[in-house]
Amino acid sequence: MVTPRDPISPIARVNAVFIYGSIIFIYFSNRRIINAAILASWPLFVFSALAFLSCLWAPDFATTLRRSIALLFNLLTVAALVALLPPVRVVRVFALALGVSILCSILWVVLFPRYGLHTAADWVEPVHAGLWRGVYTHKNSLGSISCVALVVFLFFGKSVIKSAIFRVAAILSAAACLIGAKSGTGIVLAVIMTLVIVFFKNLTRMNKSTRIFFSGFGLIAVALIIAAAVPVTYFVLDALGKSPDFTGRIPIWTPLIAWGQERPWLGFGYSTGFEQGMMPRLQEYMRLSISSAHNGYLETFISFGYVGIALLMFLIISFLGKMVVGLLLVRQDEEIVLPFIAGLFFNALFGNFTESLFLMQNSFFNMSWALAYIMIASWTRSRPSMKPVALRSSAESLA
Repeated sequence: MVTPRDPISPIARVNAVFIYGSIIFIYFSNRRIINAAILASWPLFVFSALAFLSCLWAPDFATTLRRSIALLFNLLTVAALVALLPPVRVVRVFALALGVSILCSILWVVLFPRYGLHTAADWVEPVHAGLWRGVYTHKNSLGSISCVALVVFLFFGKSVIKSAIFRVAAILSAAACLIGAKSGTGIVLAVIMTLVIVFFKNLTRMNKSTRIFFSGFGLIAVALIIAAAVPVTYFVLDALGKSPDFTGRIPIWTPLIAWGQERPWLGFGYSTGFEQGMMPRLQEYMRLSISSAHNGYLETFISFGYVGIALLMFLIISFLGKMVVGLLLVRQDEEIVLPFIAGLFFNALFGNFTESLFLMQNSFFNMSWALAYIMIASWTRSRPSMKPVALRSSAESLA
């Protein structure tokens, strides 16, 4: 029997209804400004539209519809947050949420180990018995969130959080959770986020004429890093004592790619396409019970086919273009915003090599990726165009 996704309690359902109702109220109270944020970041919402459309061919219409609604509200929540708060305030809210979740995770590990630690009787992967998972259902979730929390508080905590005690407690708790979860991926992502943030912090301190050159250099560096990601990751995994096949992921990806070719253009449908189209096969042929492909790019292909992959690539390219525009518009008092956005987005780009995070409904992972994209899209759209300035300068030089 294939293990289902995380069980949903009645309390969780009531909580979801309350959140959805609140978001609907906020949306209709501020729909003009929120619609502007949605329009600026429309590729993200095309994914939501694809999710609803895939209900027509997904193996489980009702579950796909419910998860499509959850994905839409994920995106709508982020759009409302970005539309209604200034960018620095958004960073503060994000940091506070991370800090609270990490501190709660420490409390769960210490006070409620039955829930805060994996056990041999877990409904999912009892092999992780003894590892930390905090307030989350899996150690990988805690590791990924701890990595983001650690980097965010180290680089932006002092700028957005006044309490030094809270900042120090969050940093120490995030480091402890990262170690307690034994998250190799989290450690690698923490290093990547640090490099990206340091790079963009230095860019924002340069004069505008220099930023273009170095941002172009940065894009080339990113391409080279991605090309070198596999051999470098092998080296890091070996140094951490991890399996060089990404803890058994590569043997899973091979048949999934082959099975995905059965519906190459529109895929098997959002979420349940993998759950009911791929999981039974993995159980039958490989004796594996997993709830995701452990690769966001592959799961996007399984859910939406080549159409989904093309949309994902367009979104990534458009993000990079908006970041270049943002570098020309950034002011000194906003220098934390672009590094924050870049850190979140590149964390998602690399994190989805080993986890399926892009389209995970009701999750921090989907919301943080969406937050980065909607922030840069809304920010660059709301700034005055540079074209008139450039045209006027050219005319003056000709005169």
